[in-house]
Amino acid sequence: VTTTDDDEPYISFTSASQVSHSENGSLIITAELSNPSSRMITLPFTVESSSSADGTDYSISSSPITIAAGQTSGNIVISISADELDEQDEIVIVNMETPINAIFGVTTSHSATITDDDHTPEITSTQSFSINENSANTTSLGFVGATDADTGTTFQ
Repeated sequence: VTTTDDDEPYISFTSASQVSHSENGSLIITAELSNPSSRMITLPFTVESSSSADGTDYSISSSPITIAAGQTSGNIVISISADELDEQDEIVIVNMETPINAIFGVTTSHSATITDDDHTPEITSTQSFSINENSANTTSLGFVGATDADTGTTFQ
């Protein structure tokens, strides 16, 4: 007599959050089962972002991920696109939706922070001027320049 244990495993993210060390590379979010299953597990997920430019600083694996029968984990990959814009760190939140052939475990949401490593542009001013009171109405009073060290660009 052969018996099969068809109890559905629990599925959880292995961590609730992570932070990139720079603005390139990738972040891996792992969904892990409490025990192997004799059936394929399907895990749909949704993605939220703190950026108004969703998807321009990163790309992410398509939903759903699948975990083959006998395996215990599957990955969602966030590929970070480096840019030269000084901006806020971006937070990408991945939420599990109802899994197929598994039950929600403890950690069903994961927050991934993409660290912006670009320098803040510097604004400098040189103020060398003199005004002749008897001159025309238009007088230049100085020069303001902005430099973005990441791109080597100077604006005047």
